[in-house]
Amino acid sequence: MLPLLLAACSGPVDFASCTDAPCIEEAVLAGWGRDPAATAARVAAIEDPVVRLAAVTTLAEAHPGETRALCRALPEGEARRRCDDVNGRLHLAPRPADAARSGSATPASDPLAVRGPSMTLLLPSRPLGSVPLPWARVASVDVDCPHPLLSNVCGAEAAEEAARLGAWARAIGACRGLEPGPWRDECAFQAAEAALETHGSAAGGEAALLCLESGAFSPSCLAHAAMALGGRAAPAADDASRGAWNAVLEGERAMSERLVPIDPILARRVSERLWSEATLASYQRAVHLVGNPLDVLPPVAAPHVRAALAWRLWAMEGRRARTLADWQARIDRALGDRSDQTRPVSEPVPRLRVITLWEVFLPGEAQMPTVLYLGQARRAVAEDPSTDALLCLLEAAARLSLPTSPAAAGATGSPDAGLLLFAEALDHPVPVVRWTAGRLLAAIDAQGRYVERLEQHPDPRVRAQRMRPALHSLASPPEVMGPATPARPRAPDPG
Repeated sequence: MLPLLLAACSGPVDFASCTDAPCIEEAVLAGWGRDPAATAARVAAIEDPVVRLAAVTTLAEAHPGETRALCRALPEGEARRRCDDVNGRLHLAPRPADAARSGSATPASDPLAVRGPSMTLLLPSRPLGSVPLPWARVASVDVDCPHPLLSNVCGAEAAEEAARLGAWARAIGACRGLEPGPWRDECAFQAAEAALETHGSAAGGEAALLCLESGAFSPSCLAHAAMALGGRAAPAADDASRGAWNAVLEGERAMSERLVPIDPILARRVSERLWSEATLASYQRAVHLVGNPLDVLPPVAAPHVRAALAWRLWAMEGRRARTLADWQARIDRALGDRSDQTRPVSEPVPRLRVITLWEVFLPGEAQMPTVLYLGQARRAVAEDPSTDALLCLLEAAARLSLPTSPAAAGATGSPDAGLLLFAEALDHPVPVVRWTAGRLLAAIDAQGRYVERLEQHPDPRVRAQRMRPALHSLASPPEVMGPATPARPRAPDPG
């Protein structure tokens, strides 16, 4: 559609001499390449709200994540909200390195074998076309729109409205009415978010199917769904109310019922992400550190309960001088304690930026049992609950004791406390504890105080950790996805 509209304007276009919308649209694209600041000012001065929104939409969709200067130049209104919306969606910004790394996530070429988990974890494990989707035969739906250049906005708006009404086929049809590409995918993504925002856990299954319609954005969409169903609905971990976890359990069950027949591996990964998010939010809301969730949640959630409790425990008590055995006893006691109190529903909690400290598999590590850690990071997992809790404590101590870590801001852990704990854990009788301590120590020991200790360690897997780069030398931090952004703005009434 866009090339046809621009055909009316040939050759270089002077923005000041343009009078119709197609010429203005071509001019702002050319102007942005020459002088973004001046072009943003000119766009802000367009009087017609529909034309201004069309110009903003053209620029924002052509350069998502790069047009924030345009947003700042706009007055409050629909155009600015649209601009902020597109630039606030991290998955829309082009990331060539990520695309090249992800490839096609098949069982034989899983990107996790190369790099630590990010959004690639929620890629389908097999082609979606191998199993018919429930909405495969839904036809596209034409949506009325005040301007041709706003078709993506109007289609997404119609899909979101249909999702809020529970009209799932119409939501899919509205998105399929858009041209194939990122904005059709984004339409399904935002329809899934609208469904969860309106219907909560009851729409978990439909949201999962909408996410599968979102093409390249499916991993991000499923992650947002897991955060919405887990993080937003999770009660405080010390809440003993009957049914406190029902909404989360219902949402997880609904997503699994839809995803398992299509891709059971993906269903398991999405479920793991949901429990990772839900337990973290639950312990962020807790006043007392107790193991109540272990009595209610399925066994697959237990490693995440231990991880979330250990995070809060170290954040609250990390400065205390304790031996490794003392810490083991402390976390075991907390997991064994129970609260009999009910707690009021709390306000939403901010989502933590939990850095990953296992970016790359060294030789032999790809076969180790792993589990998601507090969202998108990764850790080793042990069958013995007490050993697994100790692994979680080490993971928390590494991040909350590291001065350069965003997660350490305001935490009570100290660098010396963490390093001493890891040094002691290097002599633990359980191999996975020794290995975890070595891996984390190598990642946070920026001064190299323990390099010699690692090099001389009798365990070859611990010795291998000397090859792991310290955190300060990692090429890039992991992607951290924030909460879902608001729905798209409505296109203004041209009248």
